[in-house]
Amino acid sequence: MYEKFLDTLVLELELRGRSSKTILIYKTEVLRFLNFYSKPIDQVSIPDIKQYQLNLIKEGFSPKTINMRMAAVRFFCLNVLEKNWIQMFSPRVKETTTPPSILTPGEVAAVMSQAGNFKERLILMMLYSTGIRSFELTEFCIEDINRAEGLLKIKGKNKKIRYVPLPNELLKEFENYWRTHIKPRRSGLFFCKNNEFPEVMNTTEVYKIFITAMRRTGINKKGGAHLLRHSFATRMLELGVSLREIQIILGHSQLRTTEIYTHLRTVRIQTLPNPLTSIISQLKLVG
Repeated sequence: MYEKFLDTLVLELELRGRSSKTILIYKTEVLRFLNFYSKPIDQVSIPDIKQYQLNLIKEGFSPKTINMRMAAVRFFCLNVLEKNWIQMFSPRVKETTTPPSILTPGEVAAVMSQAGNFKERLILMMLYSTGIRSFELTEFCIEDINRAEGLLKIKGKNKKIRYVPLPNELLKEFENYWRTHIKPRRSGLFFCKNNEFPEVMNTTEVYKIFITAMRRTGINKKGGAHLLRHSFATRMLELGVSLREIQIILGHSQLRTTEIYTHLRTVRIQTLPNPLTSIISQLKLVG
């Protein structure tokens, strides 16, 4: 019934270089909207769009989810139905920024120690030492390792390429893993389900590896493997790495996305040195 419109949607997204993940999300959300909408598609109006958004609000979806769903609907109306409307014909719902949970260095070490095997521990080590996303890890290839420069090539969102530092400790673990698990292969995916018949891992498997190790430690903090990315960024900030440098490593397009980690760091500001401390003994206190 909607195949023609969905095919056009996919074409428009592919022409803009959107990832397969984004295309799948947009198709799902547009189909959800079309099933909600009872009139012929070419009769959709701005009041209809706003009514759909209001319905999402009443159903109790989070502002982030609503804005994501409406972004797909807006793209569909403007680029598939070719409606001559202004870009923001439906308002964004205000999102409240809640600092994510993080793990302390001790907790990270405990989680890694509870990994099921060498491969799972290396996956956790890579996530924490580079700050990459789970899907970026699943697409990481042997040839993405640059030993000479000490860099890793990461394929990020919207197919953007960036390079992150390769710690010596991680390189040693890579070499051990290569000798014991993937030596017959000199190219292709680094982490696979089965090294005899290389098949890409998915992010659900990465999530399970992390959550299983977390449960074994007894640490009760919300979040999946992305906790390691948050913990990496916060720790780097505490070690004196600038926000701009962290932004580049994480692959954030905007600095304000990276600035959330400054809120996480403030829980430790009471331990910072204070200039009054060095002179207090020299003061003549009155009263």
